[in-house]
Amino acid sequence: MTGKSVFSQIVREHRYVRYRLDDIDKKLSILLTQVPAVNITETNLVNALPTHLRKTYLVVLSMGEANAQLVSNATTRNRAVESNYLNQLVRMGWLVSRRYGKCKLFKASGKEIN
Repeated sequence: MTGKSVFSQIVREHRYVRYRLDDIDKKLSILLTQVPAVNITETNLVNALPTHLRKTYLVVLSMGEANAQLVSNATTRNRAVESNYLNQLVRMGWLVSRRYGKCKLFKASGKEIN
C-alpha cells in the first residue's frame, strides 16, 4: 500500500467513527429528553427505602436512565447485586425498565411518591 492510500483509508475510518458518534449522540439526546420528572421528598425516600436500595435508586435518578453495569460502577458494588436491587425497585414501583437490544435500562417511574 502506498502512503496516500493508507492516509485515505484512515480518513474514511475517521469519518465513519464521526458519523457513528453523531448517531449515538442523537439517540442519547432523545433518551435523555424522555426522562420523567420525579417529585419525591427526602423524608419519604428515607422512610420508604432501605439504605442499600436508596443508594441504587439515587444513582439511577442522577443518571436519568442506566443499566446495571453503569449503576454498579457508580456504587462500587457487584453488577449482579445491582441487577437484583434494580429489579426489586421495579417490582416496588420506584423504577421502570425497558429493553434496548440485549441491555435492560432502568429509569425513575415518574409517579409522585408521597
